Amino acid sequence: MRYADLKAQTAKLTVGRHLIYETEPDAVVIENVGQRNPALPNWSIYRLLVRWNSRDLTPRHSDLLNDLLLKIEARPDLRLPILEACEQICAGADPLRLVEQEQLPRYFREPNETEWSRQTTIAQTAGLPTELLLCALQGLILVQDHNEPKMNAAEILRQAFSRIKSGESKSELVRLFAPRTLLGKRYYDLSVRT
Repeated sequence: MRYADLKAQTAKLTVGRHLIYETEPDAVVIENVGQRNPALPNWSIYRLLVRWNSRDLTPRHSDLLNDLLLKIEARPDLRLPILEACEQICAGADPLRLVEQEQLPRYFREPNETEWSRQTTIAQTAGLPTELLLCALQGLILVQDHNEPKMNAAEILRQAFSRIKSGESKSELVRLFAPRTLLGKRYYDLSVRT
């Protein structure tokens, strides 16, 4: 679904887990944690969960960037289509439609016989399934918009994808999302939105 529809649908989520996307057997879930601790702010805190291979993962922005870089490394011929799909997600496009339009493969790397194990690892398949990565990317933008509306996560991610196109290093890209302290403060205060 488009981002505007997803944001309207998740405007007032109750405390608990809420399914956003389900691609059998995988899923993207947003959890409204509520206020767990008096030191946290008095508004609800949201968290992104990705269910893959019967495991619940809580990916951060750096995890999704690592996943994208694994895909680009495994299939350099699909570098531009996957980056364009990610930029379109930042512009509000539907992730499941983009996978069909760009004709992106489910996995960017298939494990061979010598790498076979009972449990598939992310390194063997060059990251999460493509549709799961794109849905998680949209979910991350949504979570950041709920938690830090002034941050404009979609624009920061779009800039990160354009920097990946230009060949910037991963460590520089991850710094875009690091919490920043205000001048004069020595700590990052969760109760103050900057």
